[in-house]
Amino acid sequence: MSTPAKIEHVEEEHSGHVTLYLPKGLNQWLGEHRASTGISYPGIVLNAISWAAAENRFAEIFAPADSPIPANDIFGRAPVIPRPARGSVEPETRPLRFRKDHMRVIISLARTWTADNRNAFFVGVLTAYRDQQNKE
Repeated sequence: MSTPAKIEHVEEEHSGHVTLYLPKGLNQWLGEHRASTGISYPGIVLNAISWAAAENRFAEIFAPADSPIPANDIFGRAPVIPRPARGSVEPETRPLRFRKDHMRVIISLARTWTADNRNAFFVGVLTAYRDQQNKE
């Protein structure tokens, strides 16, 4: 059963500047998707987050049913997500800039779904969005 997306108000200010650390294939897809659609990088990320929120896909993306840590854990821990070993592959960086009000929502969602790990939130949402886009 999925938990409805909860958006908490975030007190701290954020500049809106973010550097994503993406797996090479995801970073390549992001560049190709931007080139083929003309949508800005921040626009693609916001589309991915909106897509995940519209169908309440956050639990599906970030909280596997067999996780011993539930979504919205009272201690703020993220559900356990099996991660493949990264090995020696270095992630690629992509600097982005978001509006401050958009960052407040992103920070709140990352706090809920990835225990405040914004990069894990971006990678998870973008990966699911890419997979969905590739099906169409």
